[in-house]
Amino acid sequence: MAIKSDKRSAGKPVPSGIVAATIVFLVAFILWWGYRNFGPEPPRPKTPEQTAWDTWMIQVTRETGGDPKKLTPEEREKIRLRTSGFGVNTEMNKYLQYLNK
Repeated sequence: MAIKSDKRSAGKPVPSGIVAATIVFLVAFILWWGYRNFGPEPPRPKTPEQTAWDTWMIQVTRETGGDPKKLTPEEREKIRLRTSGFGVNTEMNKYLQYLNK
C-alpha cells in the first residue's frame, strides 16, 4: 500500500537564512544555558570580618616586609588560629604577592 503525496499540503520551503539563524540562536542559547548552570560561580561579597582581616593582614605584611620572623607572638598566634595552624608563611606570602602587584 503506497502513500500518496499531496504537493499542495507541502507548503513553501523555509528560506535557508531563517534555518541558519535558528540554528545559530539555538547553539548560542545552549552555550549560554550551559555556562550559567555549569560555569563558575559569581564571586561572593566579602563579609565585614573578611574585610577587616584583609586590612589587618595587609598592614602587618607591610610592617614586616612579608617576613614571618618579624611577627610578634600575638600576631603569629592570631594568624595561626585563623588558618588552623597551617598558614603563617602561606598567609604572609599571599598578601605579599597582593602588595607586589
